[in-house]
Amino acid sequence: MRRKDRALSREEAYHVMDAVSYAVLAFSGEAYAVPISFVREGDKLYMHGAKIGTKITRIEEDSRATMVFVEEPHVPDLYTDAELEEAIAEDSMRVFSRVFTTDFRSAIASGTIEVIRDDEECAHAMELLCQRYLPAKAKFARAAYASSKARTAVLKFTMKDITAKGKTTVKLPVE
Repeated sequence: MRRKDRALSREEAYHVMDAVSYAVLAFSGEAYAVPISFVREGDKLYMHGAKIGTKITRIEEDSRATMVFVEEPHVPDLYTDAELEEAIAEDSMRVFSRVFTTDFRSAIASGTIEVIRDDEECAHAMELLCQRYLPAKAKFARAAYASSKARTAVLKFTMKDITAKGKTTVKLPVE
């Protein structure tokens, strides 16, 4: 990471992952990436999809993958027009780096992805997904999985390397 001053801890990376509703899953080799919903349990990410398709083919060819997580960026509005006009008049342009910027938090996890073959682990992963995205219906997750498992692949991404970074803009005085 080039900007070490923006590095976030592993725990902060987990917070980013838990805060976003989807991530982008990218595979090694020929470029291929797909947005996907997921749930995190420790250093494991679970997701699901069709048993047939490009994603499954890519997993079978090479289990190495990367996932990218980005919280909603925010453009700070810290200065009034009058303060910016004062900065121009006083030739104090340093505040403009605080105006034309974006606050953000993001994480990138590299690891391996596999299709889960164990039925109990699949059902557990589907329960976790349901608890995250539809908690009021979580008690029906196992029944829903049982009815769709013939056509549903449940995937496990095991995170090995995690990096995260963020930036929060602080207002500087106009001088």
